[in-house]
Amino acid sequence: MHCIWLLLLAHVVGDFVLQTDRVFSYKLTRRWGVLLHVGICAVAMVAVLLPFLGHWRPWALIILLTAWHLLLDWFKGELRRRRGLETLWMFLGDQTLHIVGIVAAVVALCGTRFSPTPLPALKALLIHTDVAIVATALLTASFASAPLIYYLQELARPGKQEERAPFPAYWARLPGYVERTVASAGAYCGGLGLIALLAIVVRWFLRSGERNVPATIEAVVGMVVCLVSGVWARVLTSA
Repeated sequence: MHCIWLLLLAHVVGDFVLQTDRVFSYKLTRRWGVLLHVGICAVAMVAVLLPFLGHWRPWALIILLTAWHLLLDWFKGELRRRRGLETLWMFLGDQTLHIVGIVAAVVALCGTRFSPTPLPALKALLIHTDVAIVATALLTASFASAPLIYYLQELARPGKQEERAPFPAYWARLPGYVERTVASAGAYCGGLGLIALLAIVVRWFLRSGERNVPATIEAVVGMVVCLVSGVWARVLTSA
């Protein structure tokens, strides 16, 4: 399970946190853009598995999952070119296949009992399972929810889907990232953290009362994702 959580963390970091607007633009407009993005994700996997790279299995995982990522992004690119846009279902299907690929690769190559010993010189860089769980939950709530919110807003927007509004720029998304990080951390920590969570939830409720469908979707989805992510991480790390 440790390897699965480390790879899930690497996926969230590479596919969302480090997929900047420029990297995403390169993916759409240049043939080497997909290679750049997949390479960044491969580096993220190397970083989280670094203490274990004295074994062959982690290297095999990195190579296999990099090939899987390339295949998925190529297929999604073909769908995008044929349809002219990316849909909510393409996004959800892509992420589901990434997760299934990670779990299947670890089980196939390492089994359920594989527990590699970290290299002594790199033992200090080892990421504990609980840390990987919490980091994955918070980063998912903060960053991965942004495209989900966008696609849902577009589904609710009147007019043709071909007339889709552009995805908000990074600086326009930044307040939402910070807000959802604080809220999901509050849900995870409990205690005094609930004060920050409560303040943000109240603001979300006020926004959801506006006659503004995009603001309502952002408020409701943000609230649900943060609460589920924070509580889910708390339950898993308390077990």
